[in-house]
Amino acid sequence: MLPLYQYINGKANEKKAFFTELSFKYISEIKAVLAAKNLSDTIIQPYGSMMNNFMVDDEEADLDICIVPQTISIEEFAPLLEDLEKALVNKGLAILERRHSNERYALLKMKDRASNTTVDMTVHTMLPIYNTKLIRLYSLYDQRFHIIGIYFKHWVKMNKIGGAP
Repeated sequence: MLPLYQYINGKANEKKAFFTELSFKYISEIKAVLAAKNLSDTIIQPYGSMMNNFMVDDEEADLDICIVPQTISIEEFAPLLEDLEKALVNKGLAILERRHSNERYALLKMKDRASNTTVDMTVHTMLPIYNTKLIRLYSLYDQRFHIIGIYFKHWVKMNKIGGAP
């Protein structure tokens, strides 16, 4: 069982270094746009497998970024999405999809043109950040959780039952 875990977990550290650099590039740009709009107190946090220790080598990984404005609502933030889009396109992203759901959160799906990496940006939802931190803490507390989690993730992928739907 352990050899399969080691194989699946493979070069995750190399991949994590790449995603850390990529996230720094885009988070810096997001911070600059928001600072110009006097929204420096906004939380900008990467989340998902890059942050919770569950990135695996065989995965077609993406970069997930959550933006949580502290002083304005999602309705007030919506016009700023256009400014963010323009800035991120200038930094090398192509917009794939825009989605506003129930006026509670927004999703912007993009692709980094240089690396062909998908970048998902959500606005105004803290749940992914909390879930990421919880899973990371469990995996740091007991390596068995991490091993089982990696196997489960691999099993879900092999059976094509993953994803939001």
